[in-house]
Amino acid sequence: MPTRTIDQTKEFIKSFMTNEYNRGKFRPFIFFLNQGQTVVIPIFVDFFRDDEGKLMLAQMIRDICKMPFVTLAGLAFEAHMAKIDVTDNTSIEEAVKQVAGKKVSQMPDKVDAITAIFSSPEGESAVMYQVDERNHRVLQNLSEEAKSITGTFSHFFEWNLN
Repeated sequence: MPTRTIDQTKEFIKSFMTNEYNRGKFRPFIFFLNQGQTVVIPIFVDFFRDDEGKLMLAQMIRDICKMPFVTLAGLAFEAHMAKIDVTDNTSIEEAVKQVAGKKVSQMPDKVDAITAIFSSPEGESAVMYQVDERNHRVLQNLSEEAKSITGTFSHFFEWNLN
């Protein structure tokens, strides 16, 4: 089994998730890097059905991050992303207020995506790819690698920052 660095593991996860999606075999999964070994564990989509399931999944990942040799952890999943138009006359804040309270899946300008969130003691990052759900194809990378991540599925190593 190959020994990987954090950056090598990120590249492996990106490749793994896009290849699985293109093959029509994508399932959400958690992953972690433990002593240079990448571990990938499929998870049930039921975790994403409600806030309780999401909190339970996030806590499970946080518990894995407490293991002394785990240096990277995260998850990959399918998501709908809202496309918000910002013009010269509106700020990002104003555009977001216009869609506040609406579910992304019910918005007309939504983008189907697969996402991976990476968490390490040094920080957070994420990558998102636009996908064609009907044809099981990854279309394009929507972000280089986002560096500002917040929410339930972030800061899994936060306990380690004190």
